[in-house]
Amino acid sequence: MAHKKRRSKAPVWVASEGGPLILMPQAALMAWCGCEPARDGRVITARSRWNGPDSPATDYDRACDVDGQVGILDVGGHTGLVLADQPLATTWVTHPRGGALVRIVSAAIERKRLIERMPRGAALDDDAIEWQPEPGEVISEEHSWSLFDAAYPGWERDFSAAVRLAPGRYQLASARLTTRAYTLWLHRLLRT
Repeated sequence: MAHKKRRSKAPVWVASEGGPLILMPQAALMAWCGCEPARDGRVITARSRWNGPDSPATDYDRACDVDGQVGILDVGGHTGLVLADQPLATTWVTHPRGGALVRIVSAAIERKRLIERMPRGAALDDDAIEWQPEPGEVISEEHSWSLFDAAYPGWERDFSAAVRLAPGRYQLASARLTTRAYTLWLHRLLRT
């Protein structure tokens, strides 16, 4: 009896309209107001002001304040991971001890071929990838996370990708990977 070859599920790619993306647990979604003023009476502190210099700061402004390629924010008592404010197509790939966010900087091949060639799983441990540790750690208290444009409130994230991240503490590291076929930003979360 022949067994059917199991087809792997195609990755879901998310890109912003020009600002940062955010990855957060499902439990924190209602606490993220995006570009809208805070609904719960919170006073938000941020340098950026998307809605104008005289408007109150928003969660999106906090995300825009993140320096570097990634940053960690508190979102309703949960960890939120902000990805730099570039509209780069981003997806999640799994690893035996976590996973990585893969962001396309440039590609000379179509996305389907890129998916076949990009590192995933244990290949993310390849010595050729020069991982740079990032400050802070990501704490997961649940399995279900969501990746979406940080400009949107958590309850209106129409274009999002579901991410599975087992409960635990994760070290964050980043790498820029360039080949003849593509340039990627990789942000790896490994359970400690």
